[in-house]
Order: sequence, then C-alpha cells, then structure tokens
Amino acid sequence: MRRAGPRSSLCLRTPRGGAASDRRVRRSPRGPRPHPRRRVLGGGPGAASGARLRPQTARRCRLLEGRLLAAHAVHLSAHDIRLLADHGAGIAHCPGSNATLASGIAALTALRAASVAGGLGTDGPASNDDLDLWEEMRRAMMLARATTADPLALTAKSTLLLATRGAADAVGRQDIGTLSPGTWAGMIHVGVDVPHFAAGLDVPEEQLLADLVWAAGSRAVRDVWVAGEQVVADGEPLRVGRLAAQREVALAAAHILRAERQE
Repeated sequence: MRRAGPRSSLCLRTPRGGAASDRRVRRSPRGPRPHPRRRVLGGGPGAASGARLRPQTARRCRLLEGRLLAAHAVHLSAHDIRLLADHGAGIAHCPGSNATLASGIAALTALRAASVAGGLGTDGPASNDDLDLWEEMRRAMMLARATTADPLALTAKSTLLLATRGAADAVGRQDIGTLSPGTWAGMIHVGVDVPHFAAGLDVPEEQLLADLVWAAGSRAVRDVWVAGEQVVADGEPLRVGRLAAQREVALAAAHILRAERQE
C-alpha cells in the first residue's frame, strides 16, 4: 500500500500466497502448466428436484471418479457433502442466482468445514442481472451468517479467498488465484480515493479487507489484467466497445419488444 500524489494506490494480495513484483509474476514463454479439466455437475438452479443430479447418483455413474465441479450445490445432505469431500470435488457457490430463483441456499459453512474446495460464481444473466462477483461476495457472507445465526460464519477475508484462491482450488488450478511466481498474472487495481476507504490504508488488515469487500464494490475497480494483459483501463473495457455494445443491445431489445407486441 502506498500513496502517490493526490490519489492513493492499493496493491492487494489474497491472504494466501505472497505478493510479488511484476517481474516475478509473469506468463512463461511456454504458457501455463497443464491442468486437469473438471466435469460440471448440476441440473441448473431452477431445475425441479427430480432433475437434479445428486452426488449419490453421480457416484453410481462414476462421475465422482473424475475431477468434478458441483454447480450451485443446494439441498445437499450431510452424506452428499461427505461424498464430495471424499472424492475431492469442488463446488461453485452462486448465492445471487439461487436467491433470485428461490432454489435454496448452499450449506457453505458445512461444505467448508468438510474441506470441500469452493469458489464463487454468478451463474448466467437469466438469473443474475449484473453478473457482479463483488455482489456475490457480500451475498455469500450475508446468507452464511443468516443461515447459521453466526455473525462470524464467513468473514471478509474468507470471502475474498473464496473469490480467488478458493475458486482456483475448486476447478483444480494451481496457476491462478494468487500473485506468486509461476502463476498467471491476473490482478486488479482498486482506486481508494473514495469514501469507502476514508479511514485510510494504514489500518489493520481485517478492517482494510472489510472496507474492500463490504463497502467498495466493483465500482472501485479501475484496471484489470488477465494473464498479464490489461483488459480494463480506468474503468473502461479495452476489448469491447462499451457504447457500441450498448447500442446493439438496445436495438435487439427493441426488436424483441416489437415482436412481442405483434403476437
């Protein structure tokens, strides 16, 4: 953390894995290390209970013998959770989508207690309007606390790990999720010249992470790099013309509305 001129810069690292300089965190000329693929298990958050593929069924179909990612993971019994843990499966926790469709709430604290690798997801636009992973962090904390009646069930630090290192673990990747030598250089720059960081940066780590996760939100993200390539600069995407894309969406929406009126 440092100050430079009238604005402040915040260099963040996930609580696991050390921060490293840009000279050390870079893409290898040979590309990333090979990694196993995961199968995705899930009938969709709005699927009827009969359409959901339960872990017991997955075991009978030998799906658990591979590297499995269980999407949503709601309505799991204690036996289901143990099966996922014993077979090294991961879960994609999508609290916003599940709440929107009233599909249920994943037993995140029980899954974490069983050492099931878990990350956060948004699901798709049909059940999550803004696809904002920052919102998913807050929703995950609130639902975990509400369902356990424990205000410490999921902390800001643990939630940030879910969105970074935890998500990498869930998909069986060791080359993403942290800033450390040999990993892909995926990182964000958060602007802190905003009221959410009014107390400054020289505060305990717990307070800084709480300000970041609870208060700042995605609107504080100024720049984004994926695999060392900058894809967002000063809040604007570099690979997509945002205004042109918005115009195309508006035209498509108008076309759909006209078609509906003619029916």
